[in-house]
Order: sequence, then C-alpha cells, then structure tokens
Amino acid sequence: MSNRIVYIDNLKCFAILVVMMGHTTMFLSYEYRAWNPLLAIIQSFQMPLFMAICGFFFRKALDMPFVPFVYKKFVALLLPAICWSFIKFAMSGGGNLEKTVLYEYWFLRSAFVCYLVCYLMVKVVKSEWLAYLLIIIASIYLDMYFVKLDLNLMLPSFVFGVVYSVYCDVIKRYRVPLFLLSSIVFWFLFVYWYYPLRPFGKEVMSQLYIYNLLRVVVGLTASLAIILIFTWQNRTTKIIAYIGASTLTFYVLNCIFSDVLRYTKRIAGIEDLSMTANYGFSLIIVAVQIPLFYVITYIIRLNRWSRILLLGNR
Repeated sequence: MSNRIVYIDNLKCFAILVVMMGHTTMFLSYEYRAWNPLLAIIQSFQMPLFMAICGFFFRKALDMPFVPFVYKKFVALLLPAICWSFIKFAMSGGGNLEKTVLYEYWFLRSAFVCYLVCYLMVKVVKSEWLAYLLIIIASIYLDMYFVKLDLNLMLPSFVFGVVYSVYCDVIKRYRVPLFLLSSIVFWFLFVYWYYPLRPFGKEVMSQLYIYNLLRVVVGLTASLAIILIFTWQNRTTKIIAYIGASTLTFYVLNCIFSDVLRYTKRIAGIEDLSMTANYGFSLIIVAVQIPLFYVITYIIRLNRWSRILLLGNR
C-alpha cells in the first residue's frame, strides 16, 4: 500500500460508494427518478469522477507498444465485462444474450474505448495536448449515447483526469480558490442541468452540443471540487484502500444487486418509496452490500483464473 496514492484510494472508495447509493436510490423509486434531487446530484458527477480517475493513470500507457497496451486493457476491462455479462445472463435464466454481452457494464467498455482513443490520437497527432483538445471538441458533437458508451461525457472526463495528473501539484497549491470556483460554477449550472429546475424549454435542450457541453462542465466542476477535498487527506485504512482497489467488483456486483432489487420490487408489487424513505432504505441497503461485496471480492481473489476472468488479473 506504500506505493499507492492515499487520497486516490480514498477517492475511489468514495466514488464507488456514491455509485452504489445512486443505483439503489434510482431503483427504489424508479418512476420518480427524474425528480429526485439527491439522485440528480449523484448522477451529475459519479461517472465523470470515475473516468477522471482512469485518466489519472493513463500517461504511463503511452510508453507501451500498441499490442501489449491493447492486450493489457482488454484483460483489465473488456474481459471482466464479458465474463460478468455471461454470469448475469445465466442468472437471469434467459433474455437476449447478444444485448447482455454487448451492453452490460457499459462503463468498463467506455473506459477501454477512452484508453484506446487517447492512445491512438496521441500517437497519430504526435502532439499530446493537441490530441486531447481534438478529442474534447469531437466528443461534444457525438451522438449522446454513442454505442451506449456515453462517450461525449466520458472522453472529456478521461482527458480531464490526464490533465489533472500532469498538473496536480500546481492545482493542489491553489486548491482553495479552485475549490470555491468549481463549486460555484457547479451549483449555478446544475440548475440548468437538473430537469425540474431548467429555466428554458425543450427547444434549447434539443441542441445536442449545448446539452453535451453542459453535462461535461457540470460533471467536471463537481469532480474537481470533490478531488480537491480529498487532496487534504493523507491517511487511509486497510478497508478503505481495499475497497478503493476493488471498484470493478463492487461496481459489477452492485449492478447485479440493483437489477435483482428492481425485479423483486416489480414482482412483489411494491410501490415506489417516498423520497425520505428512499434515502433511508438506500443507506441501509448500501451498508449491507459493502461487507457482502468485500467477502465476494476476497473469495474471487483466492483463485488465479477467477482473478483473471472476473477482476482483470487484479
């Protein structure tokens, strides 16, 4: 653990717990998810923050030859996504196998594409910073859920993480004013992003590039503010570090758990919870998931092949 960056481990632990809370909150009140302010806040930054963390570690990959780079990222990201998709298909007892394998656990696929796009752009353009700028500009005009990978938000978030990794020492020196500025910008623009509070009509939001740009700025200002908060931390615990190093398993298991929760709720005829009850039950469910996922991750790591297939050799 001495070779790990403490505040990044803490940040990853926080990020996965937020994702778990967001998924649980959404499925407990699925019909009213668009009107849930807590869920809206979580969804505004949860995936941009995660992708920024991926980008933080990207530049080391530029020293690798192309084939070993692709192989490493395939094993780390795509292989677990495919294997867990087959497990989910088997657990569901049927359904569309092709759809399950191609689209489940979209974030892992999106992370792989972000790594690949940034790697190829840097190698082709030759100028690292020009490559990143071109990626950001192009991503704003992508179809909003391009191949269901949300690349118009994920690519800028990944690049943001890369830039932060280069200038993190400078950013930390000015973290107080940067935190205040990013927080103010986030809360101001959140009003325009959160549907019930939008002060303009659908005709404005129908302009895709405006909506994409708004999503990016909202997600990254919130992510920057959260990252800056964690830079003040220089201590962690073994449990937090373990969860931070096990985000893939926690993410996948939480997706499966959330689907089970949604199906159980539908079959049992349970109505959507009130907002207050939703928050309380979500906290309880996430608190139960943490030790359960911790044990499952530990068991998976006991076997070499389960580590490779389900954890990407983690």
